[in-house]
Amino acid sequence: MKTKILKISLLLSVSLLCMTKTHAVNLICDTIYVTNIKSTTQKALNFKNSYGYIEFCQGSYLATINTDRDAFSFTKPILITGQIGTLSPSDLSFATGPATSFTRLMLKSSGNVGIGTVSPTNRLDVAALNGEGIRIGKLGDGGVTAIPLNAQSAQLNIDFTGYRNTLPDQIGARISALRFNNWNAGESYIQKTGLSFSTNPSGIHAGITDLVERMRISPEGNIGIGTINPQYLLDVKGTIRATEIRIVSIDSIPDYVFESDYNLPKLTDVYAYIQANKHLPNVPSASEVKENGMNMVDMQVKMLRKVEELTLYVINQQKEIEELKQALAKAKN
Repeated sequence: MKTKILKISLLLSVSLLCMTKTHAVNLICDTIYVTNIKSTTQKALNFKNSYGYIEFCQGSYLATINTDRDAFSFTKPILITGQIGTLSPSDLSFATGPATSFTRLMLKSSGNVGIGTVSPTNRLDVAALNGEGIRIGKLGDGGVTAIPLNAQSAQLNIDFTGYRNTLPDQIGARISALRFNNWNAGESYIQKTGLSFSTNPSGIHAGITDLVERMRISPEGNIGIGTINPQYLLDVKGTIRATEIRIVSIDSIPDYVFESDYNLPKLTDVYAYIQANKHLPNVPSASEVKENGMNMVDMQVKMLRKVEELTLYVINQQKEIEELKQALAKAKN
């Protein structure tokens, strides 16, 4: 039964609601009707016009807002000090577009998060289209800029959790983007970026204590294994094991040794050179290899040349042996 009609503003109507806990308040335009409702589980406030209604309900556990419209529209930011969640084990989605027609973020009841997909199968599932992706890092963040030229200015990490029963907060592996000053000393306004890959060989300590960098890709594209300063496309500090190594585009295979106009060195000259230099002609010495390293292609070509020359020496010696045999046979006869 209607007991009072109040011609007041919306602000006063809400205040009235707080003062009359056991009543329901119906708002029609700027008119508020107060009716005697004994149960606090029923409607507390109702806004209604020719388009539909919005009702605010108060229960023993939750307060709810209902409407017969398709959605709620807010023209200002919504600030929340508590949590956003679902009352029952159900999904929570965030959408944009006309009438929230495009789901942008999906939180499944399983805990999986989907961006661009409503059916994430992993903890984070990003349905990126061709040319799209994930960016890590803040735009405009230059890191440390007052550093020497080529010094590291920033590092952005992707970490993988390790495990030890007494120290659960452990990083087991890490992929890092490393940025370096590529402008002037003390002015890191232009930075180049490489990648670093680290693993944890012991799993003993917490955090990043046990991480060891295993491979680095420099900003110039050089790959280093066992070194953080690779100088070649592949720079390995250590032993390499392979079932096959194939080298292509070798320009100079020394088959010219077998040409008729090739000047085969005399063995007496080779012997004299060895006596004076303690290594073969056209082959680097031990001290040169120690200082400069060894070019495997170049060394293989040089060794092949020596083998071919040695083959010619053996052939020539065999001819001389045959001639001597023939001369000896004639002498006996």
